[in-house]
Amino acid sequence: MLAPDPATQPRDFLLHLFQAAVARAQPAQVLAGFLPPPPRGRTVVLGAGKAAGAMAHALEAAWPADAPLGGLVITRYGHVPPRPAGCRSASRSPRPRTRCPTPPARKPPRACWRSPRA
Repeated sequence: MLAPDPATQPRDFLLHLFQAAVARAQPAQVLAGFLPPPPRGRTVVLGAGKAAGAMAHALEAAWPADAPLGGLVITRYGHVPPRPAGCRSASRSPRPRTRCPTPPARKPPRACWRSPRA
């Protein structure tokens, strides 16, 4: 799609630029082109941050089904996107863990920490 003329439609032009930039930042759209071939053995993925969930989903969708893949991704409450169609089943921790307390409505905590003295 051609961009609108900035001289006659400045608002539409800027909106087009913004939408193009957001689309180029979506991991599901661009990550596959940057992945190396799977190495021999198992691949472990570690991630942290608000965008880590989206990046992990994009990696899982683009990774070959016959190549072992595992890892741990930590993100804030509410920043995990829906799993893409066709992905493997959700991975679970091999050890059960205690659930973090429900975050307050105004601002979720950055990390869950339980003191051994509690």
